[in-house]
Amino acid sequence: MIKHNLFVANLLLAGFMAFSLSACTDDDEKEEQKQENNNQQQNDNDQDPNKPNEGSTNTVNGVSVSGKVNSYDYVDLGLPSGTKWATINVGATKPTEVGGEFAWGHSKPETDPMSLESGSIDFGNYKWCKGEKVVQENIYVWGDFTKYCTDATYGDVDFKTVLEPEDDAATVNWGGAWRMPTKQEIAELIEGCDWNWENNFNGSDMSGCIGVSKTNGNIIFFPKEGGYERYDGSEYYNHEWTSFWSASLSEHPHFVYHFSASNTKDVMTNSYTELFALGRHQICPVRAVVK
Repeated sequence: MIKHNLFVANLLLAGFMAFSLSACTDDDEKEEQKQENNNQQQNDNDQDPNKPNEGSTNTVNGVSVSGKVNSYDYVDLGLPSGTKWATINVGATKPTEVGGEFAWGHSKPETDPMSLESGSIDFGNYKWCKGEKVVQENIYVWGDFTKYCTDATYGDVDFKTVLEPEDDAATVNWGGAWRMPTKQEIAELIEGCDWNWENNFNGSDMSGCIGVSKTNGNIIFFPKEGGYERYDGSEYYNHEWTSFWSASLSEHPHFVYHFSASNTKDVMTNSYTELFALGRHQICPVRAVVK
């Protein structure tokens, strides 16, 4: 009888210990899950808003969106340098809007109607210039430059060839790591995509240049900036174009590299897109990049 009672007691003790061990295991698993959730929350809180917030790429308003930086969308086109491109122009709210138009090195968009109509500002109103400069008697050059100059013939030499952050319209207006692209980054963009001109992009009635990444098929769009009737020697046709600034001064301090595309292919390059220099007092949209 005593042995029987001891046997029952041992069974009850073993059952209690097994139950306690199971309960402890469940509590441990819950605690581990709680810690993992806390760690994930901490990682989310630690996400730098100025760095690309990677995620799956989606299509929004006809363009690819791969993530955000500082609340602005970017597209990853799989470019070798890792440069990510904004999906809209600075000052725009969607891909089909031109946004602000800036003189190079100005952080505020141009608002003067005459300048917007002509596509340029007077050098007297250009921030980094004293005005015209006399080289020889009755011979003038545009721009007695006070910044971003590599030739004393054209102003005060400082050998600065890339916009500083305080003069970069993308950095000033969007903040964080956003900035205007360099000449090399625009060249990489042109090389890294297949290009075409769309007359009715995504059913918006807006025309413009569309690029499709050769690496991952993601899409970027640049809306038409302007247009006019043009004569090609035999007939008139509607010439349209789009453009945006680089941050890079050309070899001549009066000119700056910029991206340009039109609805007709260049006869020399057989391409819709090109990279060439434009007078820095002229006004262009800005498309930002980030890494």
